[in-house]
Amino acid sequence: MTFASLIKILLASSALVLVCAQAPEAAAKARQNADRAEPKHEVKTKIINFPGDSSFGDLQYRISPESEQEKLVPAKGQVKIPTQAKIMLEPSTFLLRNANLIKACSDTISGITISGEPGKSIMAPLSGNKSIETVRVKNASLDASLITFTNSLPRLKNLLLDSIGNGKAADQFKFIKQLESARVSSDSVAPVLTLIAGSKQVKKIEIHNTKLTKKDFQLLQQLPALQFLSIQNTQYPDSAVTNLPQFKALRILWLGSRPWSTKTVAPLKQLKNLKELHVQFNEEDISLLREVHDALPEVWVD
Repeated sequence: MTFASLIKILLASSALVLVCAQAPEAAAKARQNADRAEPKHEVKTKIINFPGDSSFGDLQYRISPESEQEKLVPAKGQVKIPTQAKIMLEPSTFLLRNANLIKACSDTISGITISGEPGKSIMAPLSGNKSIETVRVKNASLDASLITFTNSLPRLKNLLLDSIGNGKAADQFKFIKQLESARVSSDSVAPVLTLIAGSKQVKKIEIHNTKLTKKDFQLLQQLPALQFLSIQNTQYPDSAVTNLPQFKALRILWLGSRPWSTKTVAPLKQLKNLKELHVQFNEEDISLLREVHDALPEVWVD
């Protein structure tokens, strides 16, 4: 063994001893740093006080703005809610019978559900409310009282109309310019779509359980900000599909099950502006889905 080789071995051994000696000290420092680590950020909360002992209904909200998980809690007594949460209230029978009680906490909710004709009793005390951004209507008619109520809300952004009937006063309905999304489920959506077409800020529309005409598609086509369109369990003519390539701002499109053919999928192949296209094909039409998929390599197609 040469002298130089011996020196290298001694240096390597010294380095190894030094590392081994430092290892326990490094581990101890790591433990100390862990002990001194700052506690996890706590979610800020606010307290809503519902007067009396009776339940005002149910509160529904997302655990965080980014989360898809929703939480449902009784609107009774003292309720702790995340400060930034958007809260939907589905009123109880008790509250509908004592609707004026809602005034005690009306500035803390951001949405209200009106279920059936009895649910409309909550509208009068909430008329003109400046905190409500979402109104959900279920199994009720779009009559003058409902129209007056929705028109009175200066911050209304989302209107969800589920299984509604169109009353004679539907033509009086006016969407405020801040409206951003709408969901419509009705035997006839024409009166509502006509009005949505005048709301230039609408970004999202969902249409369910109805019939659409080519004229309805032309109305939707006029929405300059429409980015999300979902049409499910709905009938519409083949000719209406030819309007879809004219939806220039559209990024996500959901189309429910319907008969497809080589002719009707042709307009779908032109939707290169989309990010996502979701179409339901029958098993025997899978080859048509492949054609659309191949025509749109930059679009998520399923």
